[in-house]
Amino acid sequence: MTVVTNAYLRQTEMNRLFQYRKNQMLYTIDDIMRKLDSIESNIQTNKSNNELMTIRDIVRYTSFSDATIRRYIRRGTLKPFKEDGKKLFRKTDVDNWLKG
Repeated sequence: MTVVTNAYLRQTEMNRLFQYRKNQMLYTIDDIMRKLDSIESNIQTNKSNNELMTIRDIVRYTSFSDATIRRYIRRGTLKPFKEDGKKLFRKTDVDNWLKG
């Protein structure tokens, strides 16, 4: 009787230990998933913030006329950088310019 009881107790204890470790792994996996979601969100935000815009893109984005955008560029209020001969603007710079 004692051998059976001891075997049963060992099996019960092993089941508890297994369940405990399984729960720990699930919490760890859940934690990792939350962190990955946060990283993915940050990447998406950075992508949209680093987006490059042409004058035409800014016209569509702001509803200002082409002439108005070019006037702000001439005044130096809105500063482009040139890449392959094109005037380009970072979306974050345009957003900051709009905020004033």
